[in-house]
Amino acid sequence: MATKNKKTNNAPISDESIIEALTTQMKIKDAAKVLGRSYNWLLKKSHDLVQAGLIESRDAYPVYHRTGGPAGKTITVYFNSAVWPQDKYYIRGSFDEWQSEPGFALVSSSSDNAYYSVAITLPQGVEGADFFINNGQDLNDPANLYQPAPGANFHLSASDGSDFTIENFDNAHPGKPQN
Repeated sequence: MATKNKKTNNAPISDESIIEALTTQMKIKDAAKVLGRSYNWLLKKSHDLVQAGLIESRDAYPVYHRTGGPAGKTITVYFNSAVWPQDKYYIRGSFDEWQSEPGFALVSSSSDNAYYSVAITLPQGVEGADFFINNGQDLNDPANLYQPAPGANFHLSASDGSDFTIENFDNAHPGKPQN
């Protein structure tokens, strides 16, 4: 006789259980372990929950800055320009206290110019960063800023293979980073 609460990798998991794991665990990979699923499965599922309006990005990634590391750690930022067509793209982040202006230039990394990327070296001890993209124009004009949300259109990877997830900040602004 099967136990009612026994879970297998193929057993359905309720949205409530997923939300609880995402909002109580320190890292997404820890939440995935609690649920008995893969990291990639949970990333996709959390993105689906955000898109469906069941949770905010802030809830899905409550403690996203957890990767510290030695000086010289490099992250690569990838951006799909189809979500915000502009002539140029720059990215800024709280890791340098929003000092770089207009930001780090993203360059086309595909033949159709749809995907852009840039590698950024983080200072020692930085555990995470809030980001926004701009088009090189006046940073005080919201029309020139794009706040990326986690998902297929904007993601980061760390050179040492560690987790580096991001959170969507609706109120992020170049001169006023959110805490």
